[in-house]
Amino acid sequence: MGGTGGAAGHAAGGSVGTGGSGTCTNTASDANNCGTCGHSCQGGACSSGACQPLLLGTVPSTTEYAHQTTVSGGKVYVFTGDGQNNPSNVWQVDASTPGTPSEVKTSGTVSCLMNGELFWMTSGQGFGIASCTITSCATTAKPIVTLPSGQYFQTGLGCDAVNNELIWASTADGLSFTINRSSPAGTNARPITSLTFPDNYWHVIDGGQFTGGTDRLFYEHYDFSASTDYRYYVSTKALNAAGVQLVKVQNVGLGPSLASAPLDLANDTVLLVSEYSTAGAYSILSIPLPNGIISGSVPVFSDGYIYGGVLDSTNFFGTVWSSATIPQDAIIRCPLSGCSNPVIMARGQAMASNFADDGSAIYWTTTGQGSNVAIWKIAK
Repeated sequence: MGGTGGAAGHAAGGSVGTGGSGTCTNTASDANNCGTCGHSCQGGACSSGACQPLLLGTVPSTTEYAHQTTVSGGKVYVFTGDGQNNPSNVWQVDASTPGTPSEVKTSGTVSCLMNGELFWMTSGQGFGIASCTITSCATTAKPIVTLPSGQYFQTGLGCDAVNNELIWASTADGLSFTINRSSPAGTNARPITSLTFPDNYWHVIDGGQFTGGTDRLFYEHYDFSASTDYRYYVSTKALNAAGVQLVKVQNVGLGPSLASAPLDLANDTVLLVSEYSTAGAYSILSIPLPNGIISGSVPVFSDGYIYGGVLDSTNFFGTVWSSATIPQDAIIRCPLSGCSNPVIMARGQAMASNFADDGSAIYWTTTGQGSNVAIWKIAK
């Protein structure tokens, strides 16, 4: 059951680790040895053996709408829209030292950041991809990919930093689409695999973003006649890959009308899917990857649905709404095995979303559009 206080303390004792102070005598309030010797709060305070959230900065604009957070090179980057449908800005702040975020203006809605370059999709006379260096976007912005005539984007744009490539899917009719890859310069653009949806009851999930990384693109089919939802993925790396069915769930309402509420999260081993039952209740299902559960009951991770979050190899970090036990303003941590006993890491984080993880801390934003976007951090 979710609690109402701070995060559970770490076990005391042990040797001083990286980032800890040379003396470890007070794990209750020493921010360099919080909860246990060597556990640093990375600039945040330590209270009762638990690291507290650190406000890194507040975007100096009340018209911004945050839609993504990423961490790279010791900086936190928040991609925003100046209003939901206008070209976006990128705000950057130091990942360790609080300050006023600085602005990088672009001519499009930025999708991803890789190797110091920003990438976004363009439209106008046709559709394409543009890029700029984050240190001098105004003078380096340039088109790098042009989609064939009549084609538009079926998905967002993904940055595969491991393989140093861009990924996107293009379509002419919204039903048949091709997943493509190219270098960051737009060279070596090539098709990887193609899929055709039989009708409009099939669609890519989460607005076509690459959930949990760029290796897979997740999609679903909702069968209204049987009230059945099917989840699939297709590899974005394997040539001519076929879709893989992961799960069939009865009595769900994850059709297009609800796609903006439940959020799916994935890593290499699990997909968390928010289910909406005919009884009007949400629950989060845990689907193992890569092969899913195509028969039998699917494990329930938690009640409620994911409003914002991120997964590492062992834990979920984020916010869960419509839960009977988890406060809506809480940042929680749960092992991927299940969230029956979540650790509350922070409270007072209303509408926390756009989470990111750099391995030792998590980052997120709160509010925005009508009020300032705040950028937060807490050590794991």
